[in-house]
Amino acid sequence: MAVVSLKVTELVEIFFDLSAVSNAFLTLSDATYGLLAPSGGTDYTLAGDIAVDVTAQCHSYSVSRGRSRELDQIVAGNATLRLKNYDGRFLPDAFYNLDLLEDGTGDAITEDGGASATITVDTPTTYGAGNIVPGKRVRITSATKVIFDGTIETWNLDYAADRSVTTTVAATDSLAQLARKTLTLHTPTDTAPGARITTMLGRDEIGWPGGNPDVGTGVSVLGTTIPVTEGTNALQYAQLIAKSDIGRIFASRNNILTYRDRNNLVQASSSATFSDDGAAINFQRASLAYSSELLYTDVNVGGTLVQGGTVNVGTSSATARTAYGIRALDYTGLLIGTTAAQADSQATLIAGTLLGYYSTPMARVEMLDVSLDALGASNQSVVTGLELGDKVTVKWTPRGGLEAINSDFIVEGIAHQADTGGHDAKLSLSPVLAF
Repeated sequence: MAVVSLKVTELVEIFFDLSAVSNAFLTLSDATYGLLAPSGGTDYTLAGDIAVDVTAQCHSYSVSRGRSRELDQIVAGNATLRLKNYDGRFLPDAFYNLDLLEDGTGDAITEDGGASATITVDTPTTYGAGNIVPGKRVRITSATKVIFDGTIETWNLDYAADRSVTTTVAATDSLAQLARKTLTLHTPTDTAPGARITTMLGRDEIGWPGGNPDVGTGVSVLGTTIPVTEGTNALQYAQLIAKSDIGRIFASRNNILTYRDRNNLVQASSSATFSDDGAAINFQRASLAYSSELLYTDVNVGGTLVQGGTVNVGTSSATARTAYGIRALDYTGLLIGTTAAQADSQATLIAGTLLGYYSTPMARVEMLDVSLDALGASNQSVVTGLELGDKVTVKWTPRGGLEAINSDFIVEGIAHQADTGGHDAKLSLSPVLAF
């Protein structure tokens, strides 16, 4: 039985190479292992990493993807799993022969706190040698939808005073892969943001291994006169391309590197409706923000044209300055424009739109907390199927005399926390920004 939330169908998988410890389809020409339908009813597994269900060993997991607010950079998504490890199945090879699973008297530690007959942990037994290492794939599925797919970075072993034995697994998505790569000196020729990202991924020094990216075209026209300097971080350059287009670059919940420009962040229709009256998907808590954190009276937009030269456009609201003082947003260093006139035109559009949007404080629903355990199976699947950039509808009548809210918002961040107490999802939201 699953250890994580019992009211939500959960599946936690780590991809192991079991060829050394199980029946494996090792050789096409082998008289036994090479048969697709061998006699005797024995099935042989294709050698290589395959999904292994470790849900029953999972105490809990957490997932975090996206960002808190729309002007922040989207960072690499991450997942943390806590796995029961009383039998040493998640013990890295480097720790064998250290008797870490014994209680000091030669007896093995057991899950109920007692001791069993003496065990030997000299060699890996459950998953074979070489499997409990960084680089293994992990996939988490909840309510039939994949909510995280990524690569394990660390295996941490925890031996607590209460005699619990836990391995904590930390994993990241493909944005972390991109962050580990650097670009060599070159001058890009693609003017479309999507094409520039695609070309970057195909460069020899990148050699993108993360599957086929899902890259939109883009709206801004990028300049082609400024070289990418030697050692430029690949993720930071991709984020600069996205910033120049007011777009999003992120790893999807299926770990596909994805780019969406500013005109394709919003779906034609809402992906989900949340309400406090039982007529749609129920939420447990909503955060309504009304602050100066996203209040700007002046917007400065700058784009680099030629080496050593820039085009800057500044705009301000006299009304907002009088009411709130000067609060400046510097949206500079962009790659926009192949000519001065083109850069000026694009900068003017961006500056005017951002000023019109942020020069007046607004009440915004910035976060929703949803308990999946309180939902039916179909609504659970809707929530776990949400993606960054999806549009959702919130219908809510706050207490205290505030007017009812019935508005669309954009999903900026998605977090999941699942343990024996249940499965909670948290959505970070932003209002719809239209250009």
